[in-house]
Amino acid sequence: VVNTMGELMRFYAAANVAVIGGSFAEIGGHNPIEPAALGLPILMGPHIFNFEAICQQMMASGGLEVVADESALQGRLLNLLQRPIEAEAMGQKVLQDVASGKGAVQRVVSHLHPLIEQR
Repeated sequence: VVNTMGELMRFYAAANVAVIGGSFAEIGGHNPIEPAALGLPILMGPHIFNFEAICQQMMASGGLEVVADESALQGRLLNLLQRPIEAEAMGQKVLQDVASGKGAVQRVVSHLHPLIEQR
């Protein structure tokens, strides 16, 4: 369990599974892209509204799972830790999600550039 600022990537790098704890309280969760960029399977609670779009994408790919509560988290976490091949597969799915989003700023600029030039 970590409650710190600016150090999560070091902890994620040492982990086998990322549990985003802020999603179990009604604060909306935290950024799942950080653990996804390291290829970690991600478990979150039901409060994902701060990162809903990316969470939906990662859930659709099968690399992020939302669990209902701490009891469900315990069961699913234990399951993933006992099944490293399944955990690895989930991690690869979110890693692909991150890779597919790379270059998004450049794509937006490319679409906007012709509109700006017309002015």
